[in-house]
Amino acid sequence: MSLRKSLRSSSSFISPENVARYFCQKKIDPDFLVKKFINSAIGFGVFVTKDVLPGEFLCEYDGVLLEKEPNNSESNNYLFSNIIHCGKKFYLDGSNSKQMGAFINDTSVQYQNCKMKKVILDNKPCLCLFSVSEIKSGTELRYNYGDNVENLWWRTNKILLQPYNLSDIDLKKDYSQIPVNTTSSLVEALPSPVSVSSL
Repeated sequence: MSLRKSLRSSSSFISPENVARYFCQKKIDPDFLVKKFINSAIGFGVFVTKDVLPGEFLCEYDGVLLEKEPNNSESNNYLFSNIIHCGKKFYLDGSNSKQMGAFINDTSVQYQNCKMKKVILDNKPCLCLFSVSEIKSGTELRYNYGDNVENLWWRTNKILLQPYNLSDIDLKKDYSQIPVNTTSSLVEALPSPVSVSSL
């Protein structure tokens, strides 16, 4: 029996945080998420294949939990910093993650439909995404990577900030030539999170 069916058949309420702990422990993503290529300016995105209510668990941003900042500059594109747990600072390196959380794109607070929260499992912090609004089936998930990335090039173009819908993706069009306030060499797939303060 799937988790969703067992949750429906249960008379007791299971909190979204406990659902998150289940998926974090199993190191799997919910089956209602799908990764699709959007275009060469954005790269891949993650979409929901069912309607989602506010506050639902979506996925974990999986990675290696570190006590020191890694020196590898490649992993910095997938690095969460300022994760505070039990008075200690941690880093989460998601550069080798195959789970969906690594493919969810950035947006401004205005357009975000999910938000990162810290969930504790076995006395260790896990970073999990939860919906902040109703999300219709086929909609791309987007969250704000943090206040310290306001000047990144894609933040200057509303077309790149708004979540896509699966029905909007036209594989014949390539939006990599959308004018942005940067050199053309910077027009590439959106990087994953560089930092999150306040976790």
